[in-house]
Parts: sequence; structure tokens; C-alpha cells
Amino acid sequence: MIASLGNDEIDVAFPVGGGLYYSEESGVFQSSPVVSAATELVYKGEYTDNTVANFAVNENNGMQYFFVLTYYPEAEITFFPSIDACLKAVNDGKAGCTTLNGLRANDILRDSRYSNLSLLQTTRNDDRCFGVRIGNSGLLRLLNRGLSVLGSEYAQNLAFRYTDQLYSFSLMDMLRKHMPLFVSILMAVAAIIILLLVRDRTRTKKELEERLSLQGELLEQTMRREQQDKMITALASDYRCVYHVDLDNDDAVCYRADPNDPEQSHEGVHFPYHERFKWYAEHNVDENYREGFLKFIEPDQVRETLAAEPIAAYRYLARRNG
Repeated sequence: MIASLGNDEIDVAFPVGGGLYYSEESGVFQSSPVVSAATELVYKGEYTDNTVANFAVNENNGMQYFFVLTYYPEAEITFFPSIDACLKAVNDGKAGCTTLNGLRANDILRDSRYSNLSLLQTTRNDDRCFGVRIGNSGLLRLLNRGLSVLGSEYAQNLAFRYTDQLYSFSLMDMLRKHMPLFVSILMAVAAIIILLLVRDRTRTKKELEERLSLQGELLEQTMRREQQDKMITALASDYRCVYHVDLDNDDAVCYRADPNDPEQSHEGVHFPYHERFKWYAEHNVDENYREGFLKFIEPDQVRETLAAEPIAAYRYLARRNG
């Protein structure tokens, strides 16, 4: 750009800076500052005197180069192809520091890649000016006149609009910034999922055990009923009437009835055991045997007898129809 200005290919160059000495040495007159801001030093870690011993400088930015030469003449300068490369060099420890214009320094460092870098504002302003070829004083006065009419705030406001677009906060930046929080959330979600899986597995195992237990009980009941049916069938050939009694539930059912006894319970009909047999004793058992019969049919007496003997029996005399 400066070469094009010297060859009369262009009349005005922007931006131009780095101080009057270096601009005039390049054959350029500078206008009044279009915009001015303090220069920021960008460094990593703790700031010491050695921080400014080595600068990373954008090889395409003459203003940055002349700024370092002017205010840090003893510093070592290492050139990089872009300002991003300069910032990466500082972040990687390949350079002690670099510089950024104060108008855009904070916006550029919002990038999560530069979260380890710090800013230090210097006392030197970094002016951005128009540049014209030496000898073209009329154009220089015209530019200065226009800048004075517009005022410094006009260019400053335009610069702030530009800096707002330098960097947008992306989803990846948000993830990097809040990585511990996201990791905690993921771990919590994973723990909940594992907990639910373990609970479901435990519930399934419990349901399976209950189902197997129920099947075992049903099978046992079926086998017991089959045994009862076989026993009742065998007894039916030797006795006129046969009952099945559930002492725990005071329930009884007649499996085989005496056809000669009209007052007997009908086959297949359930009835209260103790109440019915007590009524039978009072109406059909001979008085001489009634007390023994009543004692024999007591549930506790039946249980006690069957606990000691395989069969409980009581002989009595029955009277029907008077």
C-alpha cells in the first residue's frame, strides 16, 4: 500500500501509523488521527520485565512493527503471518507478548482459544491516520479539514460497530467456558440412566422371582387338590358321605352326599364348617354321643389329633326322623 502511494497509483492510504519519523522515512505524510486508542500488550502468565523482551509481530502490519521499534527498541522481534498466529505464538510460549489496538483487543480475546492470555494497557496511543505522498499538502489539508468537521466521535462510533462483529460467541466457546458444568451434567445424566437401568433390572428380577414363587404355589396347590381328589375318591367307596374341610377358613364342601339324608348339605355347595356340623350334632347325633361329637369337631381338637395320628375318627349313633 505504501509502495502504491509512492508510485502515484493511489492518492490516499489508510490506515497509516507508527509515528511521524517512520512514516516520513517512507515518504508519507500523516493526517490528524482518524481514530486513536491505547495499545494493549497481550501476554501469558505473570507480567515481568522479560515479558517485553520478545514480541510477536504481524509481518503484514507495518504500524505494529514501527510501534515496537519506537517504544521497545531493545526487544527481539519475531514475525508471524497474521495476528492470530502472533496470539498463538504468545499462547504457546514462542514469544513473550504481542500488541493489539485497544479498540478491538477485548473482542478478539473473547475467543476461548485465548482464555489464558491477559491484557495490559500501555500509556502510548496507537493512532490510525490517512497517509498521502510527501508533497501533496493540499490533499493533506483537505483530509484534516474533513476530520475536524466530523469530529473524533464519528470515527470512534464506526470503530465500535466494527469491533462488535469481530467475534461471535459460538456453542463450542460456551462448552469450553463451562466445561466442568457440562461434564457434571453429563455425569449426572449418566448416573440417573444407570440408576434407572439398575432399578428396572432389580424390579424385573423381583417380578420374575414373585412369578416363579406364585407358579410354585399354584403347582403345589394343584398337586394338593389332586391328592385330595384321589383321597376323597378312595374314601367315597367306603363312606356314605364325604366332606372336604378347610379348618383355617372355617369352610367345608360336600363331595358325596347320603341319598337317604334329606337334611344333608348338597354336593358342591360350600358352607360354614363348625356351625353346620354343630347343628348336625344337635339334630341328628344321639344324646349319649353328642358331647363327644361336639368335642371331636372342634377345629383345635381336629388339628391336635391329626398332628399325632394320620386319621382322626369318632364313632357315634345317628338318629333321623325321631
